[in-house]
Amino acid sequence: STSLRMPTFTDLFYSGPTNLGNPDLKPEKSVNYEGGIKVNYSGFSGHTGAFHRRGKDLIDWVREKETDKWQTKNLTKINSTGIEVSGNFFPEKIWNKKLFITKLGLNYSYIYLDKGGNNFFSNYVLDNLKHKLDMELNNKIWSNLKASWRVSYQDRNGMRTKTEPYDPFWLVNTRVMWKTPSTEIYAMAANLFETAYFDLGIIQQPGRWISLGINYQVRLKK
Repeated sequence: STSLRMPTFTDLFYSGPTNLGNPDLKPEKSVNYEGGIKVNYSGFSGHTGAFHRRGKDLIDWVREKETDKWQTKNLTKINSTGIEVSGNFFPEKIWNKKLFITKLGLNYSYIYLDKGGNNFFSNYVLDNLKHKLDMELNNKIWSNLKASWRVSYQDRNGMRTKTEPYDPFWLVNTRVMWKTPSTEIYAMAANLFETAYFDLGIIQQPGRWISLGINYQVRLKK
């Protein structure tokens, strides 16, 4: 497939305390190649795939020094290549009986970025996840009480500051729920172990985040 994106009004003309538009921007263009295989079997589903993107004149907010304003530029040539592998196992379907663990999931993706001679601080194009791994486990606790666990690993391309790259990190999220056909009561904890990490520049992301909620489904008779 091929794609073309025109610069927005903000990209072209916005001027603010920390940002500066560029009225001379060209449209960005890319050619994309992708292929993969999906598998569905009793108790298992998964897929593997690969992609390659050849980008030209990609639009990004960049700066050469931390003291500069962010300015939109056309990055001459950016190519990215990646793979993704995922699989979900459902033990109860595989062994055809009730079990403590109801689901095991794994998803891994890798992206290699060929950025040529571009050494800017980048807000979007040059700042992306290089490695991303998600592991999921769902289990029963008692009766309708269930739990879901997700462990994630992220390793990001790009630089937080001129001298500091992004550090890889692990995150653990969990969700405990009481679920019936019409009602779900849940408690969820994100970043369970309060990992310190950065998603953009020097802005530190939240620590442990706990939320409670109720979902109720109303069915109307016809």
